[in-house]
Amino acid sequence: MRVVFDCSHEFNGTSLNQKLMQGPDFTNNIVGVLLRFRQEKICITGDVEKMYYQVRIPAEQSDFMRFFWTNEKFEVIQCRLKVHVFGAKSSPSVANYALRKTAELTDDTDIKTCINRNFYVDDLLISSPSEDVSLRRLQEIKTTLAQRGFRLTGFSSNSKGILEKIDAEDLSSKLKSIDFYDENLPLERALGIIWKTNEDFFGYKFQPDASTLTRRDILRFVASIYDPLGLISPAVILGRKIFQETCRLRLGWDEELPLELKATWKKWMKSLETLSTYEIPRCLKPKHTNEEVVSTQLHIFCDGSETAYGAMAYFVAPIHSTDSELRNETKTLVMKSSNDPLGLLLDSTSSWYKLKLRVAWLRKFLHFIMGKNPGNKISTNDVKDAEIAILLYVQRTCIPEYKICASGELDRKNPLNKLDLFFDDDGLLRVGGRLKNSDNHFEMNHPILLPKSSNVTNILIREAHRLQSDDPNDLEAITPNHLILLNPGRNLPPGIFKPSDNYATRRWRQIQYLADLFWTRWKTEYLPSLQQRQKWVTNQRPHQPGDLVLVVDVNLPRNQWPLGRVTEAIR
Repeated sequence: MRVVFDCSHEFNGTSLNQKLMQGPDFTNNIVGVLLRFRQEKICITGDVEKMYYQVRIPAEQSDFMRFFWTNEKFEVIQCRLKVHVFGAKSSPSVANYALRKTAELTDDTDIKTCINRNFYVDDLLISSPSEDVSLRRLQEIKTTLAQRGFRLTGFSSNSKGILEKIDAEDLSSKLKSIDFYDENLPLERALGIIWKTNEDFFGYKFQPDASTLTRRDILRFVASIYDPLGLISPAVILGRKIFQETCRLRLGWDEELPLELKATWKKWMKSLETLSTYEIPRCLKPKHTNEEVVSTQLHIFCDGSETAYGAMAYFVAPIHSTDSELRNETKTLVMKSSNDPLGLLLDSTSSWYKLKLRVAWLRKFLHFIMGKNPGNKISTNDVKDAEIAILLYVQRTCIPEYKICASGELDRKNPLNKLDLFFDDDGLLRVGGRLKNSDNHFEMNHPILLPKSSNVTNILIREAHRLQSDDPNDLEAITPNHLILLNPGRNLPPGIFKPSDNYATRRWRQIQYLADLFWTRWKTEYLPSLQQRQKWVTNQRPHQPGDLVLVVDVNLPRNQWPLGRVTEAIR
């Protein structure tokens, strides 16, 4: 008989748990323990027998753990606990601390890591690549814990070979009467999840109750579904959505559901019956292969909606190792020009920005396989180098005169001879001419020569015109300001200035005040002159569809009045 102590029971308004400190949380995250349990093919579970009872209370503190009991004569006697008990606020922290201190007794880093990371309170879940490694770990962990009084027992595994080598008294209760040669392994539980050890699958079992027709019962049932890894979230989310609908309708806790919502609930309960046949492999690695997984990549996609967030995760893991040795017969690779991967990339990309990023990643990958350390992020210099590499490739493959220009033997009759071509520091062919004497930027004075037949040229042209529409009704026209700043040059809203700012020491405030003066006079003096209406003196053309007008808005700051296009004139 195991006695349960209610340390939260109050006497005169005070309980033991109110006086105890909880202590730091040394318990491992249950999701992390389960994920590590799914890493390898061979796994073992076990638990520490009466874990809390193995941790003693200091003698000077045992007076705080007094309780009354009856002896054989049914006389009430006063006792003191010498060990920690289940129900005390401090017991989980103390027991986990003792377990971690026990792990320090071993010098084996692997065993120490197993104890520190693969226990969830008193339950052990480990996975290993082979039976030999599993048995060695299990024996080392048992020996280490036994040095401080922790007895590891109740073992279960997906491998009959391991179970045969474990003493029968240390097996879980379901395995003690099993004939491993003639019978299948029974169902076990791994931290509350149904584990079909014979097939090595996780499973689920539900007992749907369609009579649940109140908001309180819906919450009780949905909250009772235990799924720490979220493996059946697509099914559970429907029940949570129904509960969310009851909240939106502001139903009472014991109020019966509306007929429409009741039908939805019964339909969902019916669908839960199929989850009994739903199985998920415990091991994340391929089951029917003996190859060692040399590397893995975790791919995750997620999206959201008004109902819930959805996510999908999967591993990409090649099972064949790669040869890092470069032999003589593999140094030279001959490829047809029609199969040139870079040419295919340039022809299949429609965005200049994306093209530069892709080439930048390719160049970084090449540096990596050449033994260099390029880092794992793309910098602005990488993008600039990729741009130069793209333009060099285009010139060398699409301009036949490129090599001739490099040798200085370009025919005088060639049309390119008039462009006074030269090579810059990056090896790019640029246009020369008298503009070299101007004060403009080097890029403007000497543009890069590009062939008209290349897809890259078309991409660059589209990129230059992408921000400006070819619609004649577009209200924003291209101005010299756009060409200089390479953007529309929107002005920030001006501040509020006073006449005294004219004498301020900051020149900026003086300029802003003068701009305000100009704006005021422009509105009151010049703007009305553009639309004079002199009655019976001269004929004025009325507004017509297609006219460009300025929309007056006194609430907007200066220089921010919008332009408008007249679509219909009402007379």
